[in-house]
Amino acid sequence: MNRVIHRILVLALLATLAVPASAKKNDPNVQLDFRPQQAVAAAQADITPDMLRRPVAVRVEDARPGDDAAAIGTRTDDDDRKHTLKALNEVEAYVSAVVGDVVNQWGIQTDDGAGLVLEIHLVQFHVEEANQAVGATFNASVRLAAELTAGGDWSGGSTGDATRYGKKFSNDNVNEVLSDALLEALAALLSDRSLHAAWEE
Repeated sequence: MNRVIHRILVLALLATLAVPASAKKNDPNVQLDFRPQQAVAAAQADITPDMLRRPVAVRVEDARPGDDAAAIGTRTDDDDRKHTLKALNEVEAYVSAVVGDVVNQWGIQTDDGAGLVLEIHLVQFHVEEANQAVGATFNASVRLAAELTAGGDWSGGSTGDATRYGKKFSNDNVNEVLSDALLEALAALLSDRSLHAAWEE
């Protein structure tokens, strides 16, 4: 009797091992979450002492073209079909929160009532996930335009890009490259020497 039970258990185990692991599902709905792959403090932002002393009101506007504010990119599946990636949370509110947190970590004082105002326009916030035989490649691009007023008037812009190889249909990887690209674009914007001069006037 024990031998029969043992045989049944062995057969059940073999049957379980013979079933292939289920493929990761394609969920194109992405909860945006800031998860850069480098520490915020390590980002190459050239911020002057005068910028740290003068508070600024930072405002972010979603200025991307198109009718779908939730669209943040595309991914391809195993059949090379393209799917639109959509943010579950509001892109403008997400970017505004990230920008506020990051500039504070860099030592810049933000104050909604400050006379110095930095308007940041999100011109591009896009990721492309390309399916590979194994895994996928992720390419993100973020473009910012900005104006500084009530100091010396200034306008300018910056871009940030990020690429990595990762897991197929991975929304975590989507967030990682978008976070890295946004961090790079913001660091480049605040490192602009002409912005420094206007901030200090």
